[in-house]
Amino acid sequence: MGEWQQYTYPRLPCQDRVYPLFLAYMKSKEALLAEIEGVLAIVRQGLAMHGGNVEVTDVDPVTGKVFVRLQGSCVGCPMSELTLKAGIEDTLVSMIPEVTEVINIDGSPDEDDDCCSPTNNAETTESAIAK
Repeated sequence: MGEWQQYTYPRLPCQDRVYPLFLAYMKSKEALLAEIEGVLAIVRQGLAMHGGNVEVTDVDPVTGKVFVRLQGSCVGCPMSELTLKAGIEDTLVSMIPEVTEVINIDGSPDEDDDCCSPTNNAETTESAIAK
């Protein structure tokens, strides 16, 4: 019985060094969003040369999914999917290890997301008409 209790809570030799590293990789949603915005600041320069932009609408730190909305001339562009996957997603995944996927919320209306609600689409349409 005494031998079993001895191994109930084993202590790893490197535990004191590993645990702080583990905590360092556990980013909050706000910290992950700030890091994503920093990388997107560079990506936006290339998009702006073609009259486009990208807006981060949400980040899921657990799954690593980043939800974005393409703007400007990127909306409706036949190359927008390539821009999203080969440009934005590849850059974010390579620069930020926590990011696993980038999803364009306007490009997938079948997902349950507030961006696809009629009120948000109406606001987008009204702002496009005003310009």
